[in-house]
Amino acid sequence: MLKKNKGFLYIMVLFAIVVISIMMLKTFESWEYLLDRDKEAELIFRGEQIVNAITQYNRKKGAFPKTLEELYKNKYLRKLYKDPVSENGEWNIVSFPKMTGKEKYVVIPHSLWKSLKGSYRIVGVVSSVHKKGYKVYKEKEYYDEWLFAYGIKDKIPPFTVLGKEK
Repeated sequence: MLKKNKGFLYIMVLFAIVVISIMMLKTFESWEYLLDRDKEAELIFRGEQIVNAITQYNRKKGAFPKTLEELYKNKYLRKLYKDPVSENGEWNIVSFPKMTGKEKYVVIPHSLWKSLKGSYRIVGVVSSVHKKGYKVYKEKEYYDEWLFAYGIKDKIPPFTVLGKEK
């Protein structure tokens, strides 16, 4: 009787390992989902904190800051918030065109912002990551379309990204 059951235990152990592996994979996927949702919520929180700081700065000084550091140094921000969904933590900067006033928002990628720093005023920030969010924020689906900027209420208006129309 033992000879007939020799391979049965081996097959059962292999089957158990496969089942456990599948369950662990599903658990990992759900953890990854939860971490992404948490980063997304943090993106909204940090973006709104920066907009509130810019709004307070504008009310008090009658102008917009030239750098995010200016908001921190003048105590409008508790800390310099980084973009939680990007690897480097750098925000793209939202500004208004110099000549035309507040007609349309302009997004300046962080790589170019360093060379333009000081020549534009900051009215907001936006993530540099082009990834579809789990939720729709102010009628936009992608993180790099979620403008956190002065004057935006319920719907994000059209904006320009360095010569590229959005």
